[in-house]
Amino acid sequence: MVIIRQNLLDFVLIMSQFNNQKLKNLEVKFIGKRVIAFNEVKSTNDEIKKHLNEDEGLVIIANSQTQGRGRLGRDWHSPKGTGIYLSALVCPKIKPELFPPITLAAGLATVLALQNFSKSIPYLKWPNDILINDKKVSGILCELCGDAPPSVVIGIGINVNQQIEHFSETLKNTATSLLLENGTEVDREELIVSLITCLDKVYGDFLKNGTKFIAEQWTRHTNLFGKKITLVRGGVVYTGTALRLTEEGKLEIISNEGESLLFDSGEVAYIG
Repeated sequence: MVIIRQNLLDFVLIMSQFNNQKLKNLEVKFIGKRVIAFNEVKSTNDEIKKHLNEDEGLVIIANSQTQGRGRLGRDWHSPKGTGIYLSALVCPKIKPELFPPITLAAGLATVLALQNFSKSIPYLKWPNDILINDKKVSGILCELCGDAPPSVVIGIGINVNQQIEHFSETLKNTATSLLLENGTEVDREELIVSLITCLDKVYGDFLKNGTKFIAEQWTRHTNLFGKKITLVRGGVVYTGTALRLTEEGKLEIISNEGESLLFDSGEVAYIG
């Protein structure tokens, strides 16, 4: 185990393939002040939950996950040495109703980080996916933990250097990786540095400027609006046209019957 102390950053390297030289010089204010890297964990979200008593800003990354998961309890395939599996701990002193937009902020940070590593434009898909050429390259899972005050665990998975054979048959038509899209491998450590830096900046923007600012920025990086969609929530299927994000970060759609509907969660699928 190697412990490096540089400014506010403690980097603990535990049997990891990650290059600590690229991570030890992070210039961050909120997220990434302490980074722990593992060779393998069940789930980075579960691992970081062991540290809820620590200060805000802890980041845990892993070279692989054995029980990675996404929204709705779905598995997140995490083969060794190919993707980015990262969780961050934040403890914002905000009203409980303002916690859900943290997912939007995390997605915004991720798409900003990906822009410099993808030959094609990555787009946000509400509420927590990032697509390249209509295939999923990244997903976000935020979990509210503890109380008095509560913490938020931000979990991010990015498909970086996966080959097509790394995906199950059910995912081959809907998932992609930067390698598959670019035709060449991407330096995972450089992308991790970019991701943590973007998370730190966007989280700071969220604390300073609020949900309205994040919603406006999020809107600039999606091609969702104007598309026909289905949205599933609580077992009910809604069909209509995605219109916009409200100032509160809710998705507004116009149903096929012409009714305006607002959602703060749900599962979106494009039609056609």
